[in-house]
Amino acid sequence: MERARKVLAAFSPQAIPMLERILGGSVAFLPVHSLPEAKAALQYDAGISLVACGVHFDESRMFELLRYARGAFPRLPFVCCRMLSSELSRISLEAIAISAASLGAETFFDLPGRAKEVGEEAAERELRGILLRYLQDAGAAKAD
Repeated sequence: MERARKVLAAFSPQAIPMLERILGGSVAFLPVHSLPEAKAALQYDAGISLVACGVHFDESRMFELLRYARGAFPRLPFVCCRMLSSELSRISLEAIAISAASLGAETFFDLPGRAKEVGEEAAERELRGILLRYLQDAGAAKAD
């Protein structure tokens, strides 16, 4: 029997309802709001198959969590996201994307930025597709 795949959702509390809507109840996820809480969940919950982490997680500690996850769980997919609209320059967003990639994240998805380009619904569908794809890939890797 296949074990349920779960997303560790490391976001600010304001982003969780948005993530729930985007995932539409099709995926189990564990919301965490602090770095110690995220580390504990990763250590003790073997059902976690993907980490999705927001730029604003625990006062901007996304990269700290990414470094920890890469060191302790190198095969666990990690997706960095910007869920909430905030004033960030294009160069800041590019720096976040480059940093996320260099630290080992699968991708950085800028939901508000993408929504400006393709509309909110399409951007949310894209993010959902990305999360589900990495979740499926993680399930396949665990089966190997």
